[in-house]
Amino acid sequence: MESLKKYLTEFVGTYLLVIFGCGTACIFGMTGGGAILSALAFGLTYMAAFYCFGTISGCHLNPAISIAQLLMRKLSFIDCVGYIAAQIVGGIAGSAVLYGIIANSSLSDVTGRFAANSATGLGGFWVALIIESILSFAFALTYIRVTEKNEYKAVTGGVTGLALTLCVILGSGVTGASVNPARSLGPALFAGGDALRDLWIFIAAPIVGALVAAIFTLFLERRTVKSRA
Repeated sequence: MESLKKYLTEFVGTYLLVIFGCGTACIFGMTGGGAILSALAFGLTYMAAFYCFGTISGCHLNPAISIAQLLMRKLSFIDCVGYIAAQIVGGIAGSAVLYGIIANSSLSDVTGRFAANSATGLGGFWVALIIESILSFAFALTYIRVTEKNEYKAVTGGVTGLALTLCVILGSGVTGASVNPARSLGPALFAGGDALRDLWIFIAAPIVGALVAAIFTLFLERRTVKSRA
């Protein structure tokens, strides 16, 4: 039952993240003022979800974060699989709701692709891969370092939400700011075309960035333990 609660909160949190974050991007765009609004939508939604669900599942809402927690032995393999499945289904469900709203209303999708991420025009997939890896490293490192300290509990949701906001502000006008495979998969399935072609970048890069953040944290902890010995 406890595991089911964790998976359910990961589903709901990711579902809301995609609806509010990608929905804002669809309405206002991902450049200029739209980038700021989209970043705030993603960050504030994550912040709210963290304070709602953080004590239940840790509020990953992101397969890359779950994989990093698995590497750090803070999440079991079975729970990692459950978390990722819930996050993916939540992201697809959120995208389906957005698709239904836009297709059956007077609202127009100014991104033209349901806020799906894109590497088009960046001069090669390597640019998108590097940018997304850096952004994902920054967000994952913030999540890992802040959530591991009990004294930070009161501000954890705020700090991680602001970190996500910063990442989206920087990446929004470049790649659409993924940082999260589950956030990228749903919109790409409904957008098709280039979004599906580039999807592997926005699955691989966040995972690479999060794993590097986890390895870096393990190195820091090991050095700290040695210096105290």
